[in-house]
Amino acid sequence: MAAVWPVFQSQLVQYLKKKKAKKDDETAEKIGNLYHKAVKTAMPLLVPGALPMAGSAAPVINGFKASFKLGRKLKGKKPTPAIWAPAASGIVLYWTGKTFQPAIPAPGGVPPATTHITTFPGAPPAAQIYAAMKGKTPEAVAAGLVGAFTTHLASVSGLWTGFTPVGAPLPFPWVGIA
Repeated sequence: MAAVWPVFQSQLVQYLKKKKAKKDDETAEKIGNLYHKAVKTAMPLLVPGALPMAGSAAPVINGFKASFKLGRKLKGKKPTPAIWAPAASGIVLYWTGKTFQPAIPAPGGVPPATTHITTFPGAPPAAQIYAAMKGKTPEAVAAGLVGAFTTHLASVSGLWTGFTPVGAPLPFPWVGIA
């Protein structure tokens, strides 16, 4: 299974249309929590079945909180993509050192002796988040964020290490999460 972006997008659109947030922090929490839920089923393209283990929405939430605070400090000045650097860093931090559950069982029913770890947490998507946040409608913002997050995930890479049927360890690098 892949990341569940349609749910992220529809729930963010609903949230933005209702305009219930009383503070930027609430919107940051909504984005972070929806992101975390959406990527729980994301997996490396070349290692199907290896799902992310544990993790927290906190890096994403805190990144967006910091970006919103920077944006408020502009007080009418024109924003730049740099405003979204903390949000982009939160996305990258989310994937830093992320491990994945084993996806390939060992021969003979032995528990899999494999490791899956992110070795490069992706290129920070500050410019893409900036473009998304310039959207004129909730639909445009949500679609733009999905585009930014999807582009980011394509740059995440890692290393799968497992044992071959003859018992020798085999490292296998992978790039991209869907």
